[in-house]
Amino acid sequence: MPTNLPPEAQAAYTRHLDANTLEEKIKTLEEFLSLIPKHKGTEKLIALHRSRLVKLKRELEEKKKARKGTTSAFTVPKEGDAQVVLVGVHGCGKTSILKALTNAKVTVGRPTLEPLQGIAVCCDGVQLQIVEAPAIMEGMSRGIANGKQILSLIRNADLIALVIDLTQDVDYQYNVLVNELDAASIKLNIDPPPIEVERTGSGGLLIFGAEKYDVNVNQLRELLHESGYRNAIVRIFGPISVDDILIAIDTSIVYRKALVIANKGDVPGTISAFNRLKDLAIGKFDIIPVSALLNKGLEELPTIMFKKLGLIRIWTKSEKGELGQRPLVMKSGVTVRDVAKKIHSRFLEQFKFAVLQRRNERIQEKRVGLNYELKDGDILQIITR
Repeated sequence: MPTNLPPEAQAAYTRHLDANTLEEKIKTLEEFLSLIPKHKGTEKLIALHRSRLVKLKRELEEKKKARKGTTSAFTVPKEGDAQVVLVGVHGCGKTSILKALTNAKVTVGRPTLEPLQGIAVCCDGVQLQIVEAPAIMEGMSRGIANGKQILSLIRNADLIALVIDLTQDVDYQYNVLVNELDAASIKLNIDPPPIEVERTGSGGLLIFGAEKYDVNVNQLRELLHESGYRNAIVRIFGPISVDDILIAIDTSIVYRKALVIANKGDVPGTISAFNRLKDLAIGKFDIIPVSALLNKGLEELPTIMFKKLGLIRIWTKSEKGELGQRPLVMKSGVTVRDVAKKIHSRFLEQFKFAVLQRRNERIQEKRVGLNYELKDGDILQIITR
């Protein structure tokens, strides 16, 4: 430990060394890091201790998972093609939106104490599971009012819809929702850093792409070792910083697509609130104005959610030429191989070729192979040997 650190930082580090529980170790190490002066001479010290912090947090997460054992009332198993969670403060109209989208049998006007759910059907058979989370309030990321369980529900969703009531304080709602989710390591509409770290059972650290982006391999190895990675495959896709490395190995961080639903725009005098919300969300979130009371804007909402999820629909044909009743819903960028694997392993093992039908192209039907990338609305017939 460098002796030129401020006394406050040295005292915090001593408290960290004396800490007995994981929670205390994490808290005191975070305090120590906040007290270290930021300059060239402390960069390595900060990086090493931040990697230790990541390791401690991972240990705490694993300990909590092992303790759970039973299914919580806040656990909602995924159904349909994707799960969308409605998140907002008390009285923002989440239940009304859920009821309008899914015809779920719910009572509007009562506080939501446990998750409510229903299925919204859109886009020729796509099924979106809409889940209403209990209300968010300040301090939930610290465990207040079942906060940990509710935030765990939210982080498991495929898409997060922030519901803002235009008749309430827009600044307060927006900041509470965004800040609580961020404090729970739920990153909204942010791409992960261009580095992947995959643990392996042996083989040491295999690093690919470092030479292409001028990465300090020795520093990378040191940070990974300090964080408990002895065997891993590291893939680098772009220029990275020390922060990017630490973010990539922090398993508590999740990245989710999100949008904002501006509710109760039918109430007179809410135009200024809507304009303020646009200022807050500009460049971060798409805003969809709706009125759950008048059922305005809700008909298009599931389609908007489907597009935001980055999903595509693939229609399949049997070898007899029969079209499936509903499409396969998959992530954009999938290939024929992905579809064959999803239908049944037999289609991949005995694959001969596939016949693709695509509208609005010069050649609307053609033979394709396993690596052919598919688009929304494609019709695919797999021919086996």
